Amino acid sequence: MISLKWQGLDPARLSNDDIIQNCKCIIGELRQLLGNVLYLFNVLATLSAFGAVCSKWFPDKPQCAGRLLAGLEDMNDAVAGHDLWQLAVKANSTPQVKSLILSSDNWHTISSKLAQTQSGTEFLTSRQEFMNKHGFHCRAEIELFNPRWSEMPDYILILVRSYICSIGQTDPLENHRKLASQRQALAQQCRRDLKNPVKRALFNSLLVRSQRGSVFRANSKCEVIKLAVTIRKMLLELGKRLHKESIFQHPDDIFFLQFDEIEAVTLGRVSFDVTERVATRRTEYDYWLSITPPATIVGQFDPQKVAPKLIDTEIEVLYGLAVSPVS
Repeated sequence: MISLKWQGLDPARLSNDDIIQNCKCIIGELRQLLGNVLYLFNVLATLSAFGAVCSKWFPDKPQCAGRLLAGLEDMNDAVAGHDLWQLAVKANSTPQVKSLILSSDNWHTISSKLAQTQSGTEFLTSRQEFMNKHGFHCRAEIELFNPRWSEMPDYILILVRSYICSIGQTDPLENHRKLASQRQALAQQCRRDLKNPVKRALFNSLLVRSQRGSVFRANSKCEVIKLAVTIRKMLLELGKRLHKESIFQHPDDIFFLQFDEIEAVTLGRVSFDVTERVATRRTEYDYWLSITPPATIVGQFDPQKVAPKLIDTEIEVLYGLAVSPVS
């Protein structure tokens, strides 16, 4: 779990040097956490062995391994989706709150109106609890540059709206329970099919280790992200200060420097053109972000030969929270 000393820490109350030193400490914790990589390799090896065993021993059960890892409990990523659904259900349960959420207003306007009623205040409390628990998530969340859910209130508002519109048509919580029930039934059937006690014992061992390993792998990633987000908060604060000093053109320019470069800029020991270096890396970042590699690559990949896909501006956009198909 992420160290309690980082929770609730307000970067705005820290000096520039304190921010740098705290980032160094967090980077040290990240390295310790990433020390679990050896165990993760063991998890991946177990999952591979489990998949091979299921394919060989249960050829009549398609996607057996995946189904036996579906509907597992306590996976943070899956829990985030379920909690978001419950937030939508709560909004839907009160006509006044539902009407405000489904309005065309942005979150700033809606939250101000919600704060004027008891039911609205209760919803705001539930939403804040959700953000406290899951606000560190975002698209491509390993990338420090990307804003988090907690920084994008209108994004979560769009998701809640889409979930409200889905109530009565689907229920992720019930789907999860069905997956868990089907998983347990399939595991029992597999055990009955294995008449050889040695094979049955090996299957049980691989099943338990694969299920535990899958949860560990997912939740370990979340702990890494939480620490990374703590660094993001501190660097954003530092970026704002350096922007005010006209060292950066934008506060998020700080994410286009390496940490030793950030420290040099902060301490006034710069030996390079900050604006030029940031601009070069931002341009490179935008370029690679625009590249969509083909599904199959033969030989060396040359991005210069990739024709960009045409974007259909008339296509319908579906908003939702993507999760694993076996969550």
